Amino acid sequence: MSTDDSISRQVMKFWVRAGGIDALSDSIQRHLPVYRFEGGPAISRICSTYLDTTAFSLYRDRVLEPESDHVLVRLRWYGRLGVGPVFFEMKKNGLPGQPGLKRRLPVRRDAVLAFMHGAADPGVLAAAHSSDARRARLHALLAELRAFVASHDLRPTVHVQYFRRAYQRSAEDTRVRLTLDTRMSMRTARGRDPLARFRGPVHHFPWAVLEVKLQAERPAWLVDLLRDPHVEPAPKFSKYAHGVAMLYRVEDLALPAPVWTRVHKLAGTRRIAAPRSWAAPLLPYAYGEAAQLDQA
Repeated sequence: MSTDDSISRQVMKFWVRAGGIDALSDSIQRHLPVYRFEGGPAISRICSTYLDTTAFSLYRDRVLEPESDHVLVRLRWYGRLGVGPVFFEMKKNGLPGQPGLKRRLPVRRDAVLAFMHGAADPGVLAAAHSSDARRARLHALLAELRAFVASHDLRPTVHVQYFRRAYQRSAEDTRVRLTLDTRMSMRTARGRDPLARFRGPVHHFPWAVLEVKLQAERPAWLVDLLRDPHVEPAPKFSKYAHGVAMLYRVEDLALPAPVWTRVHKLAGTRRIAAPRSWAAPLLPYAYGEAAQLDQA
């Protein structure tokens, strides 16, 4: 977990077959240690509730225009809800050739619903010991996020939970950061409370997700790591877009399906295409000959 309010970096995404997760983790640790935020556990539970309009406008922009500088808005918390702050996050994909940008706003757990209903008082922030400069940045982001949520009438759409292992040198050295997300589940989120215990349909994602996050030159060892036969390139993969495609009837809603999905009616379920069927033409992305950006 990062405490930075604004993070700009290049991100590449990959799917990992279940049988190769432990071996891949061992390979990563030959180059980067497992990172424990503030001495916490090696594997952290992460929960995110994604917001969108009732017409799925943010989803539609992400799927139809993957190369544009589209916006994603979510709430994220780590571990048990109520132990730490809830982060309102706004992510921009970045135009081709440019890094994406993630900005995050720490909000008190008991103030989240008030924020969703229009409260923009700085008292909702969970940043008591901040410098004047940081408080000014957070207050500006608070106003921007509140205006964006209100003007688009955003509401909970998809809730995602997974367990993450992170690898980086230290809290200060984030030039090369890898994350490995496993046991990922997605659930429909309805109503106005983004922290509610959602009980809608569930989709269990069948692979792990590896993300390579760079704020420096790509190290040589990474090229060999990504040649692992259990690792499949997944450019432009989005947890949120996948959740919408799997949990909502995109055909009936006249919504486009993400490129990596193949929607079939098969015994009342939906099936995901094997990664090779859509990512194989983009294999240079995995090995570094082509610089492509992505944002989770």
